[in-house]
Amino acid sequence: MKTISWNARGLGSLIAIRRLQFLLKQYTLQLVFLMETKVSATRMEKIRRKCGYMNEFDMEADGTRGFYGNPFPNERYITWNLLRQLSRIRSYPWIVCGDFNEILYSCEKRLGAPREEKQMAAFRSVLAECQLMDVGFSGS
Repeated sequence: MKTISWNARGLGSLIAIRRLQFLLKQYTLQLVFLMETKVSATRMEKIRRKCGYMNEFDMEADGTRGFYGNPFPNERYITWNLLRQLSRIRSYPWIVCGDFNEILYSCEKRLGAPREEKQMAAFRSVLAECQLMDVGFSGS
C-alpha cells in the first residue's frame, strides 16, 4: 500500500493544493494523511474532492493542540504510555506518524542544545516495545 503523511501547514494555498494533486497522481497513493493543515473541515472537504478522494476522516483541531510528543521532556512519558496502551489493544497492523518532539540518536540533531541520552533511550524503548520503526522522512 502506498501512503503519504504530509505536515501540510500551508494547504490552504493554491500552490500547496497543486503540489498535493501532483503527488497523488505521481505516486497513485491509497492512503493520504494530512496533518496540521490549519484549514477548516469544510475547506478540507473541498480540497479532498478536488484531489479525487471520496472517503475521509477529519479530526478538527482543538485550538492549536494536536497529537505531538509533549514539548516538556519530563512529560513525554505520557505520550509513550499512550503508545503502549494503543499497542496492547490493537489487533491489526498499524502506523503511527507525526511529530513526537523526540529523536532516536544524537546524530539526528542539528541545532540547539544536545539531547539527553536517557530521553532518546526512552523513545527507542517505546518504539521497540510497540513494534514500531522509524521509516525516516523527506523534506524539511
